[in-house]
Amino acid sequence: MTSSFPWLPNAKDFRVTSSQDENYNCFAWALGDISHWIDPTDPNTWPGDLSRENTVPSLFELFSKAGYEPCQDGALEDGYEKVVIYALDGEPTHAARQLYNGTWTSKLGKYEDIEHATAEELQGDDWDQYGRIAGFMFRPRIQSD
Repeated sequence: MTSSFPWLPNAKDFRVTSSQDENYNCFAWALGDISHWIDPTDPNTWPGDLSRENTVPSLFELFSKAGYEPCQDGALEDGYEKVVIYALDGEPTHAARQLYNGTWTSKLGKYEDIEHATAEELQGDDWDQYGRIAGFMFRPRIQSD
């Protein structure tokens, strides 16, 4: 499918899996939460015991609090769920979660959720909205997709 999301110029192999919803964003979705909008710069949505800097280390800290640890890549590993964090100019821009079958699921801001074939598919050049992959994290799988 050709991308209908102009800020994702490399997204070619995806399918929309939900309707638009402004109640949650990609960071919440990657954590399995569909009831919150999570923003490191907003004290009402960010855990008070974490740094509220809009940085990749702050986002890694959020996922660490949920049991994730850094890992090498986005390769499917039996018994583990993975997340990928994207950044542009040192600021986190997006997060996605790997599904059981190795594909990835993303919430596109206030727009739809999509399933995409690879983590790299949402990665763009330095000028694209989501920027580049900043890192991967994993934890033992605790829920079904």
